[in-house]
Amino acid sequence: YRSRKEEYTHLLSGILKYPICDRPLYGNRYRKKKKDGSRYKEGLYYNCKHRRHVDGKPCNFTRQINEKVLDEAVVEIICQMVKKPKFVEFMRESISLKVDTKEIDKEIKNSQETLRKAYKKKNAILSEIDILDIEDRHYKRKKHDLSLRLDKLYDKIEEMKTSLEDAKRRKQSLENNKVSSDNIYKILMNFEKLYSLTNNQEKHRIIESLINKIEIHKNKKENGQWLKAIYFNIPLIKEDLNYGLDNLNTVEAVALPVRKR
Repeated sequence: YRSRKEEYTHLLSGILKYPICDRPLYGNRYRKKKKDGSRYKEGLYYNCKHRRHVDGKPCNFTRQINEKVLDEAVVEIICQMVKKPKFVEFMRESISLKVDTKEIDKEIKNSQETLRKAYKKKNAILSEIDILDIEDRHYKRKKHDLSLRLDKLYDKIEEMKTSLEDAKRRKQSLENNKVSSDNIYKILMNFEKLYSLTNNQEKHRIIESLINKIEIHKNKKENGQWLKAIYFNIPLIKEDLNYGLDNLNTVEAVALPVRKR
């Protein structure tokens, strides 16, 4: 391991989730002393901080899971996954589709045209107020009526501007998601090479960019497997991309309905 003085970033810290409370597991160093005062061999592990569950009951997960075992398992699974032709094809088809902004573009165009007409109408009312004859016996009433129309129009203009900005933000979000999905696809397809060339902190950032969360089993399986499922961050795919891990020999990536988090 690195020297204690050096900052160490635990690869899956905060990404691993315990299935009972769905709270994150965090990486720690094992530095426990023996009865004679000497220390056990230092190790790295993941465990729960025992935060309380939403119903007020404390989390009962007290296991310390070997960090190296989990890290290597996740990296190996990703490397296996990106070599599966079906998965690669699924990703390529899902992400290569052009983002359809026709409806939003139409909405933006209509909002801009409506706003243009509203400004034109506002200027017309202001002109009417300017040319009012102050000596007209109905001057005050006419000015009052025009002012009321102007106030209502100002409120309408603000609503239109808000609606227009909202549509622009939604379009930008779609385009940003396209870029994010493209980047994630490129990272996945080049994962093994990128991972081998980066330091510990960069490895953690790569994993964070790819993975939303990793679920583990309550107890280690007979085959020694702790990992249950991996959920990937793919913005354009409207489902959770879940990689089931209950049977490592037939592991497949499947799309499941979006889970509320």
